[in-house]
Order: sequence, then structure tokens, then C-alpha cells
Amino acid sequence: MLPGVVVNVRLADGRSYTLTSGVADLETKRTITPTDHFRVGSITKTMVATIILQLHDEGRLSIDSTVAKYLPNVVPNGDRMTVRQVLNHSAGLASYTDDEAFTASLIADPARTWTPSELLGVVARQTPYFTPGEPGKWAYSNTSYLVLGMIAERVTGSTLGRELQIRVFDRVGMKETSYPLVVGLPSPFAQGYADITRPNENLAVGTLLNPSWAGAAGAVVSTAGDIAHFAEAVASGSLVSASAFVMQQQAAAGSAFRIPGESYDTGYGLGVILGGGWIGHNGAIPGYEAQAFAKRGLGSIGVVINRTTDDDTPREIYAAVRKAQFGQ
Repeated sequence: MLPGVVVNVRLADGRSYTLTSGVADLETKRTITPTDHFRVGSITKTMVATIILQLHDEGRLSIDSTVAKYLPNVVPNGDRMTVRQVLNHSAGLASYTDDEAFTASLIADPARTWTPSELLGVVARQTPYFTPGEPGKWAYSNTSYLVLGMIAERVTGSTLGRELQIRVFDRVGMKETSYPLVVGLPSPFAQGYADITRPNENLAVGTLLNPSWAGAAGAVVSTAGDIAHFAEAVASGSLVSASAFVMQQQAAAGSAFRIPGESYDTGYGLGVILGGGWIGHNGAIPGYEAQAFAKRGLGSIGVVINRTTDDDTPREIYAAVRKAQFGQ
């Protein structure tokens, strides 16, 4: 059973509404509200991809240049993979979050602050999934977006948090969204829960784990309303050039799959999940799961829950609301 859920729906005509259910905190029993903040996990990836595409538009980098051009001698096989391949997960980079020793370190010291360089050190001991750009090969990797965050900082000479603020949050009007690499969340927030050692444990992890380990792959904090607004902006193509928007919607070979219950295949573009005309991303980080998708000219949906689930609960909520509101 979920502690709480918030769903925000934005319509093409500018109207919006929010649905809430449950509690933000199991101990205090505080009712969840539309203004509660949640960690939104990998929705962060679409925001980082937006920055990379904007830098491409500005001529400050090329997504068809190698990673080594921007991060020389930093990323394994960096001289053999392009930024585009990193964006769409066709670079073969092993995900540092799959490393058992890393997971043990995270559990042993959940409040530890991790740097991108330390996380790349984990990757150095892993075997790549495949050769960069190997035909038909595709594998989702958190390391890819760790690398993209480092490229953004190297090219701009600024912090990723600053670039997210000025290039995404401020531009879209996401006033309740931030990139805090600290244990706490902005108030009010929904406490996140997960079963770590036994079923139905409901361990409060939202204020236990330092999200620096997720970094550019998943450390953003937001609200249901803000991520729905962001998805709407992504689907409109207003954050990047027309040519970059076309490239963003080209799904990587090998990324197509059919989600149970859906009538269309889903694929992975440049930092976005695509299917049936809908564009956006899902997110999961201990204690929280989220969905943010939009269809141009139709509307957008943001879903946030404050629990780690072993099933497809947030996607099912998103699909149910999508079908009820938009009939698709």
C-alpha cells in the first residue's frame, strides 16, 4: 500500500488540476498535499539532456564529438563513444549503481557525499556492457548521465545545479524544483519509504540517503505540478532548437519495448522515453517513484509517490489517468 500519491494534470488550454491521496509521513499522519516535494529520480536525466542539447545549439559542444574531447582520460572508452551515444544509452557504459561494492558502501554510510569522480572510480572496475555504438545494442545506464553532468560543468565552467536552475527550472517556471546534493528536502516534503531488510518495513529513507550518489542521473527534487509543467515544455520543443528537438525524438536502435497494457512500443531518444506520441521520463530513487509525460497539443501528467515499489505502480497510475482524461 502506498503512503501517498500526488497527480497533476495539465490540459492544452492551460487548465490544470491535482489529485492527492494518503499521507506524507507515516509517523505524523500528515495528509499529503499538492505542494509536497519529492525526489523524482531519473526525470533528472531529461533535464540534463536538455542542457546538453542547448549547449549543442549554442555551438559550445557537438553531440557527435567524442566524450574524450570534453573529458580527456576520464571515462573508460571515452575516445570511442560520442555524446549522442551517451545521451541515448548506446555507449555501453556499465552503470555504477549495479556494482555490489558500491551498494554496500551506500548502505554502510548513507549520509556520505559522493563526487562524480568517485562514482566514475566505481565504473573503472566494471566491464562495459558492449562496445560503444555496437549495432542493435542498448542498455540503460546511470553512468551515462553522470558523464553528461560532468561534460556540462566542463563546457560551461559552472556547476550542474546552476545550469539546471537557469536553463531549465527558471525557463520553465519550476519554482518548486531544485538540485540539492544534501540529505534534507525543501519543506513541505513527503517522507520516502522503502523495504530494505524485510517486507513492509517502511524504513524512512527520504531523509536518510544523501542524493549526491545519484547526481546528474537522479538527484532533482520537485513536485507533481512542476514535473508535469516540465514534461509539457519538453513535448512542445520550446527548450531546444527545432533541429535538436527532431534529434531528441529519434529512438536508439535496440531500445524499443512494449509495456504490458499499452498499445504502442516505447523507445529511448536523447534523454527521453517515447511512445504513442507521448514524451517524458520515469524516475525511481530509494523511497520515491515518479512519472512525467506529455503529448504536444493535448496535455501532460506528473505522478509522484513516496515509496519504493516492487511493481509498476506509478506507471499504472499514470496510464489510468492518461486514459481517463485523454482517452489514450
